[in-house]
Parts: sequence; structure tokens; C-alpha cells
Amino acid sequence: MSTDNRAYVIATKANPTVPELEEFSVIEPGWSILFPLKIYLIYHSEQAKIYRGMLPFGSEVIKFYNEAELGKEIKGTPSFSDHVRLKEVTNALADHLGCTTMMLNNEMYLEGSRIKVE
Repeated sequence: MSTDNRAYVIATKANPTVPELEEFSVIEPGWSILFPLKIYLIYHSEQAKIYRGMLPFGSEVIKFYNEAELGKEIKGTPSFSDHVRLKEVTNALADHLGCTTMMLNNEMYLEGSRIKVE
């Protein structure tokens, strides 16, 4: 990556802001980008409280997403629009329940891990 690449600039920044993290999450959403972002937020709880960007699907979240019928069924790798839909649903639920999007993503993961796929 070149140093004028926006993703590179954000990824190598020592203390990115929440808006920068949210911008980074939409550059190319996928497990390899969003999971490390989630881990970063776990260790920066003040930022996690206000983060509203995309979070990783993972196979367990996909199972939950499909079981709860939150959008069209996802088969294989989630598309950009799947990530946008998960973000919208997660943000709406976070507002309604008064919790963080990180907490909801973790709950989706846990619930998805309990679902048996035939």
C-alpha cells in the first residue's frame, strides 16, 4: 500500500478517532479488516461506546442473521450491502435497547454459535 492510500493512513495511525474507524470499516468490509477493528475496539472501550461503523459477520453472526431473517439470506461471503444491512440493524437495535453495537455483535455471535445448521 502506498502512504497516500486512505486505508493505509488510518490503519497505521497510532490513535485513530471513531469517525476514522467508521470510515475505515467501509473502505473494504470483510473479516480480515473488520475483525481486527473489533479487537481494537474491545481494548478501547470509550471508543466502542460510540462506534457506529461496520462490524464483522463471521460464520456465527451469519447463522444468527439468517435465522432471525434480518435481510436476504447470506450464502457464502457477505456482500457490501449485507454489511450495510447488518450495520443498520445493529445501530437501530443499539438505539432501541440502549447498548453498544459491539455488545450486540457479540450477542449475535453467541446466539449464532447455538444454532445448528442442517
